[in-house]
Amino acid sequence: MNPQRREGTVSDFDLLVIGGGWGGYTAAQAMARGGGRVALVEQDKVGGVCLHRGCIPTKALLETAAIVLGARAAPAHGVRLSVPELDWPAALDFKNGIVGRLESGMQQALDLAKIERVDGAARMTGPTSVEVTPTAGGPVTTLRARDVIIATGSRPADLAFLPVDGRRVVTSDHAIDLPPPSRAIIVGGGAVGAEFASLWTDLGSDVVLLELLPQLLPQEDKEAARALARQLSARGVDVRTGAQIDADSVRIDADGVRMEVEHGGERHTFSGDVVLVATGRRPRSEALAPADVGVSTYGGTVPVDDGMRTDVEHVYAVGDVNGGLQLAHVAAAQGRYVAECLLGQSPPPPDPVWMPRAVYTTPEVASIGLTEAQAVEAGHRVKVGRSRFRTNARALIHDDADGFVKVVAEEESGDLLGCQIVGTAATEMIGQAAVGGFMDASLWELGRVVQAHPTVSEVVGEAAEAALRPKLRL
Repeated sequence: MNPQRREGTVSDFDLLVIGGGWGGYTAAQAMARGGGRVALVEQDKVGGVCLHRGCIPTKALLETAAIVLGARAAPAHGVRLSVPELDWPAALDFKNGIVGRLESGMQQALDLAKIERVDGAARMTGPTSVEVTPTAGGPVTTLRARDVIIATGSRPADLAFLPVDGRRVVTSDHAIDLPPPSRAIIVGGGAVGAEFASLWTDLGSDVVLLELLPQLLPQEDKEAARALARQLSARGVDVRTGAQIDADSVRIDADGVRMEVEHGGERHTFSGDVVLVATGRRPRSEALAPADVGVSTYGGTVPVDDGMRTDVEHVYAVGDVNGGLQLAHVAAAQGRYVAECLLGQSPPPPDPVWMPRAVYTTPEVASIGLTEAQAVEAGHRVKVGRSRFRTNARALIHDDADGFVKVVAEEESGDLLGCQIVGTAATEMIGQAAVGGFMDASLWELGRVVQAHPTVSEVVGEAAEAALRPKLRL
């Protein structure tokens, strides 16, 4: 808690932000830059799930796995190395060191912006007032503001037949500190499940990846999902899509977890030392009790309109809690948008279609806009261009040429509708399509951008030109 304010007192602010993850933090910073007096309430650590239990820790560990893969590939590049050996405590130190540095930087930024940090659990007592029970104990503090942003995030979803115990059955919250298991079963083939499958198999685990729906990454392009499944399988992951777990068959004991699964018309038995439940995340707002002051909720979700407004005046919700895309950069964009609106500016609202989606597996998968199937379903007449990494010089030098870029555009105008990338640096290259979407770029414009050579980025322009070639031949 800010040392200048006595616990138990009442303080008034221009903006009260409840939740210090990327959405709440960004909103607080934007409001403070505009001259507003801001309080930020956080009961845990600034940075939220992304910094402490999600995006950043997993990417740090995936980098460790990438180094192990690189060491195994070194002989092909003319370098002889001994067999790489994982030092798990050192890997955790690396991961925790990055998290600590980023958290320290965020704390310093809050101090420099003169944002009042309040440590504790908030409960709404009115549309624009909260009571905060200090984390360290002591009197309850009352805070009031002209406007309130709810940014309380989400928690891992659970399954009734796989009770999480943090040892045999875990979520991603536990898995970021768990040594790679000898045998792992991952339930859920979305981004989290796929990333841990990639991580653990590259660090030596035997991994079974189960997904109920017909493809991995169910919301993404089918070609991209197939490419990921193929490459994970080639590295040893037992990928099973369209897999139905028999809940009654699950057995958890000192030896591990066993379950029976229906797949491909047959019944299979799988055993693991650990089961990772990666079936999504659920918004959380219950402890804040917004419904008690008239804010509509659905479970833990706080529904909003396109302006992030709830159905109560002066109350907004950003990030995972509002039921939209559960991505840190989406939360940040929403938080910045609300703050700028409160400052009297007129920014364009964040368009969920043009929010990049990134999966940091090996290979990486990234996308933005509409997939081909989504575009057709939305009534567009589309044309599609593809370009493979296998003829790209930089990808060949990296010995990572099994990938592609796919662009989807309106047939008549050539306006970009979406882009999907699988392969090395996909999560970096998707930024080109993000700029293209923001600027309403056409295929011609995307294809005419001059890329440095040799770079993998050249494939983006080549995919755009591939979509245009039939028209150019006329």
